[in-house]
Amino acid sequence: MGTGRLGVLGLIALAMLALLGCGAAANLAPPASGATTQLILPTFPPATASPAGANIGPTESAMSQGQGALPPELIGTWMQENWGGSTRTGYFTRKVYGFFADGSYALISLLCLTGGSCEDADPREVGIATVQGNQLSLSPQTQSIEGPRSYIFAIVRDPNMGDLRLQFQMADYVDEFFWQP
Repeated sequence: MGTGRLGVLGLIALAMLALLGCGAAANLAPPASGATTQLILPTFPPATASPAGANIGPTESAMSQGQGALPPELIGTWMQENWGGSTRTGYFTRKVYGFFADGSYALISLLCLTGGSCEDADPREVGIATVQGNQLSLSPQTQSIEGPRSYIFAIVRDPNMGDLRLQFQMADYVDEFFWQP
């Protein structure tokens, strides 16, 4: 399938967002703080399996958007930065997911120097994302270091900072990405 769903221009745009560290198209805004969508926090530390009946993902109304569509809360650009050991080592990694209304996604992983230059750390990945309840499945359609995978996920609003975060529940921690308006 290549980059057919996202397109070359879409990949370039996502790469520019990753390199700049923020920014997105005007129509990729997070839900307004007064929106009726309820964001539910997962329990910490995460369990290896969700308790029966637990709802830690988007609300049921968001999930009934039809096949191929992703929940509106997930659509947009999410970024994570990790410093290599400490801020004095001079480098950090930046991982950016872009989720699109047609069910496609893109992943860019960069290795960056604190001076601002970045280069690809892994091959850029484009694929199909599907959501069933609180399970996000990613099926790469291009070369992928991580391969097909699924995550228990939640989109939460940080109670102290007020920003939106995409959380993947891992075996012994929560992997967190920040909304990029």
